[in-house]
Amino acid sequence: TSFSLHGPIINEKMGVGLSILNERIGVLQRNLIYGDYAYRLKVQDKGTLALGIMAGVDMQVNRFSELKVSDNGSVDPQLVQNSPNIIAPNLGTGVYYHTKSFYGGFSIPRLIDNQMNFSGGGAVKTSKVQFNKMTYYFTAGNLFTLNDELKLRANAMLKYVAGAPMQVDIGANLLIKDVFWTGLSFRSGSAIALLLGYQVNRQLLINYSYDYGVNQIQKYSQGSHEFVMSYLFAYKGKKVVTPRYF
Repeated sequence: TSFSLHGPIINEKMGVGLSILNERIGVLQRNLIYGDYAYRLKVQDKGTLALGIMAGVDMQVNRFSELKVSDNGSVDPQLVQNSPNIIAPNLGTGVYYHTKSFYGGFSIPRLIDNQMNFSGGGAVKTSKVQFNKMTYYFTAGNLFTLNDELKLRANAMLKYVAGAPMQVDIGANLLIKDVFWTGLSFRSGSAIALLLGYQVNRQLLINYSYDYGVNQIQKYSQGSHEFVMSYLFAYKGKKVVTPRYF
């Protein structure tokens, strides 16, 4: 489950935001809370360049007590208690350029490599800045106007981390009458997704996606469903720009 809120301040020269993520994978439960700040620069008359930074904390705990270790009800003494709740700060940064029909960006969401070692009922945290452990993202997209009623949005993202295969995400969405979205996306070595969207009104957008795995996980999963609602708050005396293509 994730929640994000962001918007411009000081005559749209700056932007601030808040991101909250809660996820659970097996016994691991993580909560991430980050604040975002961006400074925006006008590039000629058509483009905007934003320089951003994010800061926050990662909180995680392993709920070992919820594990069922045997069918007869016996208890493993090493798994009676949950691990301590670990709080680790982190930073991220990025740059983003966009016009009305194009965007491109580069980001490093995590600058600090936090390692957790759980043993003997305790936990040891080590934090280092290591460039070879950082994950780098490159992203770009463009909007093509086909006719008065149809637009095509194409996007791509590259994910790179040392010692691992480069991951590529590509996608295309068809926008019908600035109201309905439909499209497909593909993530190399991972999944293919069906995308649907509906612009309910000038401020509310509802999206749905179905991801189907194309790797070994597909043997154990029939895919995942995701619903996203985006609401654009209007400011007094300002018009709501819709739809938001990027």
